Amino acid sequence: MVPVSMVIMFLCGLMTSVMWGAIFNLSAEGLGKYTPAASGIFMALVCGGGILPFFQNLLADHTNYLVSYIVPILGLAYILFYALIGSKPKMPEGYVPEKE
Repeated sequence: MVPVSMVIMFLCGLMTSVMWGAIFNLSAEGLGKYTPAASGIFMALVCGGGILPFFQNLLADHTNYLVSYIVPILGLAYILFYALIGSKPKMPEGYVPEKE
């Protein structure tokens, strides 16, 4: 029998990886001439998936492993914030989007 915690860990990774396409498109929308530069920055930010576990490990070394899960929880909370509030474009008054 597979432990429930392993199934949940697998499903969390699967769901966050599927969200990347939507997050990328929402982030690049409406950037106009800055879209190529921003998409390069977004791709560089993927390294956060390699940096956050390092910080979780440091926290686990100085406290215990249960406390260290605050790092991925904060990351997932930010993704939730971005999905619900942060992805809404805030256009200035009288803004007319460029045609690409």
